[in-house]
Amino acid sequence: MFTAIDGRSDPAIRRAHRVAISRGAALADRRPGLDETSHALMSASARHALDLALLTLDLALLTQSFETDPDIVGQPADPLIAPLVSAVRDESAAVVRTTWQALQIHARDVGYRTECWEDRAIAVTSNVLRDEGGSLDPPVRPVPTDVARAAGLEVTWALHATATDRMAVPGHLAGAAGLAAALFMLARELTGP
Repeated sequence: MFTAIDGRSDPAIRRAHRVAISRGAALADRRPGLDETSHALMSASARHALDLALLTLDLALLTQSFETDPDIVGQPADPLIAPLVSAVRDESAAVVRTTWQALQIHARDVGYRTECWEDRAIAVTSNVLRDEGGSLDPPVRPVPTDVARAAGLEVTWALHATATDRMAVPGHLAGAAGLAAALFMLARELTGP
């Protein structure tokens, strides 16, 4: 299904990441008093990732075509599922935004540069879009429910790594951002910008 998306080149994926980050700014969990710490942003990302996983599951239950039919890409969304697809687009953007912000703050606090991790996020998205999710660690089947679940797991592993191995955090955050960006691109292809 992801292989039917137009714009699978690395520059197009990089642009989609930036669009998701921008769109996610308006949608991310911004409760008053939310700390701007990497841990608080990872926690917000985990909440968005859970919502994203539930939305993709709802869509899979409503229509098998969301999971397996590449022909629905580029077609107008069914009016019954269009709001769910829009919600997937928005929640995936919120995951990309919050994980990216968490990565930037973590990098500032720990002392590393983010460029290689942005490249890692682009590579993860590219692998999903090219149906090469099996090359990821751990392997991911390129179906929306599995991609959403894997994004949530990456955020969870990043949260765990803050206490055990702080240099594992950026890899997990980049993985989550890359996986969520693939879902963002799919939903955007189905709903339009």
